Amino acid sequence: MSNHSSPTKPKHFGRFFLLRIPFFQVLASHLESLWPYSLFLFWLVHWAFFFFLRIYFSYPLPDTFLLISFSSLFFSILFLSHLRTFLGFIGFPFSFFLLSLFNTLELPLAPFFLSCFFFFLILYPPSLWGQAPIFSTKTLSLDFLKEFIVLEPHHKILDAGCGRGKALHLLHKAFPQNALYGIEASPFFYFYSKFFSPAGSIIFFQNIWRASWHQYHLIYVFLRPDLMTQVWEKFSAEAPVGAHLISFNFPVPGLLPSKEIALTSNHILYIYFKNLNNTLYPTNENSL
Repeated sequence: MSNHSSPTKPKHFGRFFLLRIPFFQVLASHLESLWPYSLFLFWLVHWAFFFFLRIYFSYPLPDTFLLISFSSLFFSILFLSHLRTFLGFIGFPFSFFLLSLFNTLELPLAPFFLSCFFFFLILYPPSLWGQAPIFSTKTLSLDFLKEFIVLEPHHKILDAGCGRGKALHLLHKAFPQNALYGIEASPFFYFYSKFFSPAGSIIFFQNIWRASWHQYHLIYVFLRPDLMTQVWEKFSAEAPVGAHLISFNFPVPGLLPSKEIALTSNHILYIYFKNLNNTLYPTNENSL
């Protein structure tokens, strides 16, 4: 049984109101499952609405801008997280002001937007869109982990999808005697973590599903919730007996963690232990 109750979701009146309507419940679910494609689609719909009002109804430019910006602000709360809500809202007004600025200064738009597009692809390749969030682990102390997890000096630690290496710094503080390894498939974050991870860390430019997890006794992940079953299957098949899997914010569906630790009201760690039988207790109403 877990030691802590799950954190409560942050309350938002507009989100609470919209999600009482079945249509918006389904829409919010699709926006979440299709991320980040849903973000671009959200921006595109608002720009299409903008041109529709301007061309077919001849709405004045200031009124149209305010109306579309309000729509973007209101419906962006369907993204179900503060950062995604902000990105959903800011897309239309930011691009509007950017286009206005370039138009006023008579600067070419194509080179700028192509540069932004290619930088985004380097930062967040399409191969990662369905795997990992672009957000990094929060800067929270993990020193307490040594109270629950005992590692021998020769045991290795892996951050599968290390991003900017923030989790590697936190794990190094908790287990300074252990070797740290990271796997990252984004070219930008790979080079970033190569230079800014703790001294002695070894970072591999690789897809986490193709990399071997056989040699690691502690594996840390912060991936998408719908990938956690796949993470557990890989951990079960490859990690040595006695290894620990730590997931930031997302549990493995159908399995009770060995330990569940609330870091804040919105962030929680799920710790899983691989025993000799390679089994954990299935979750059910009677066991909770």
